[in-house]
Amino acid sequence: MSQSSLKLPTLNEVKKAIARKSYLDYVIYTHQGRYKRAPHIEYIGNIIQKAIDKKQRMRDGEIPTENQYS
Repeated sequence: MSQSSLKLPTLNEVKKAIARKSYLDYVIYTHQGRYKRAPHIEYIGNIIQKAIDKKQRMRDGEIPTENQYS
């Protein structure tokens, strides 16, 4: 039987992919294990993630930009 040429991702590559999806996961990844999850940190991380998602939707044109004139 021939060995498959399928290359599995390394643990570090998996962690990088997870960190790209969430701001809180990014912070935990960049601090290399010195950062622990806590309820208040998760709350703040979720608020920041919502702001990031909203900004991205504004850039994509899904929602109108908000400013002092509208």
